[in-house]
Amino acid sequence: MLCPPLSHVEPENGSVSEQELNDLKGVFDICDENGDGYLTLEELCKWMDKLGLFMTMEGMSDILRSGDHNLDGRLDFEEFVDISSALMPSNHEPKGPAVTSHVSGNETSDKGDDASASGTGCKDPELQEAFHVFDKDRNGLISPGELKSTLSQLGLLASSTSFSRIHSMIRRVDIDGDGHVSFSEFQTMMRGESYA
Repeated sequence: MLCPPLSHVEPENGSVSEQELNDLKGVFDICDENGDGYLTLEELCKWMDKLGLFMTMEGMSDILRSGDHNLDGRLDFEEFVDISSALMPSNHEPKGPAVTSHVSGNETSDKGDDASASGTGCKDPELQEAFHVFDKDRNGLISPGELKSTLSQLGLLASSTSFSRIHSMIRRVDIDGDGHVSFSEFQTMMRGESYA
């Protein structure tokens, strides 16, 4: 992959924390389907569509052009970080470091292998990393609150978006109907596989 190491990426406004850079890197990598280190208009549109965030091609093109500092028609990671930090609310306060392992007990999922699949059992580390960007509490499930919070922090969703819209997005991929997105459901969505 042609992305620079995270330590070399400094957003123009300097307001992105190391944890946010890691989160953005996970999102960038999962959007970058061909692994060339750049996001094209097609890759951005496809990812937004998978998330249920429908935008016109013209709207996505405007976003791409606004962040494409070197005018090559695509976004590298640094440009992606700049766009994301520009879209974050000005009152955005970074959260503390994400928990890397969950406490045993009541925090485990009842979905069996899905919780462990989001850990070391996953054969696709980039997909696992992207899942963890959303699964803030590392319980193996993306809750409506986690989805809304993450999409808002990444500048992909207005913080005023209703939870009914969030629940609608989750229902598109929630195979077992529990109101959350498990790792296997996330994997199915991101790979464009059938939900049946």
